[in-house]
Amino acid sequence: KVEAADFEKLGEVVVNKIRSIKGVVDTKTLTGTKF
Repeated sequence: KVEAADFEKLGEVVVNKIRSIKGVVDTKTLTGTKF
């Protein structure tokens, strides 16, 4: 689970941290909202 301040920061984490892991070829991002 990853939490970010906004969609831009979430995208940075996915591209720079998760997709750069050897063996990761694809990611799926599901967003949620807390009320």
